[in-house]
Amino acid sequence: MKAIRFLDTADNLKNSSHEADFRTSISRSYYAIFNLVIEMLRKEKVGIGRRQTHNLHNFFSNCKSVDVKAIGKNISTLQHERIIADYKLSEKIKKTHAGINYRLACKTKEDITSLFEGDDKEEIVEQARNFFSTGPN
Repeated sequence: MKAIRFLDTADNLKNSSHEADFRTSISRSYYAIFNLVIEMLRKEKVGIGRRQTHNLHNFFSNCKSVDVKAIGKNISTLQHERIIADYKLSEKIKKTHAGINYRLACKTKEDITSLFEGDDKEEIVEQARNFFSTGPN
């Protein structure tokens, strides 16, 4: 299964009338992007290691390019929202909130896809190798 299919699930769930579905939509939006990046990095033979995956947004945030840093910020936002949706059950999650997260995930997907298909791909891949090789695996 392609991880990005989680975006289809997020899209379906964001239109529900149940808060549990909104929360699951937010979570699936994040994991669609998270797993997309993992797939792309592994395709480029970047060893990430299991313990490094929680630092995924940090890799993008620490890159030199402003556009790449923006991807890191989006991934960080999606991760933060996922934590709220999954663990902060006392906080109310609304349908609009799920929609906002879904749209952010869709934009981030497009940005990541463009990045890995663009002229700067080799530089990004090299930065990823350096970033993920410095921490514990």
